[in-house]
Amino acid sequence: MLEDNSKQHNHKILEKVKWLSICPFCNTKFSIDQARIISEKKDSFLLHAYCQKCKCSVLASLIANPMGVSSIGLVTDLTYEDVLRFKKAKEIDSDDIIYAYQDLQKTKL
Repeated sequence: MLEDNSKQHNHKILEKVKWLSICPFCNTKFSIDQARIISEKKDSFLLHAYCQKCKCSVLASLIANPMGVSSIGLVTDLTYEDVLRFKKAKEIDSDDIIYAYQDLQKTKL
């Protein structure tokens, strides 16, 4: 029963996101079932939508406030599972970048 309530909640949120209903690459209409909520905090949401036709994805951040809804979208090749994995991953810091640069310099021909 809890899963049904969660699906109904997600469906209500996704119904309000009309701009996310069309793929920016091939203009195919997304089904609400192709969009999934990654995270939700108060009045902000992180959504992932996948186009079955051209295989691209959209990652969108939505923030609702009294003035309306603000959104930022990013076209990506990340799957829903990729986004979840990166969301849980440790943040990259400046030392990580320096180590990566040094490793690349060692393998440079």
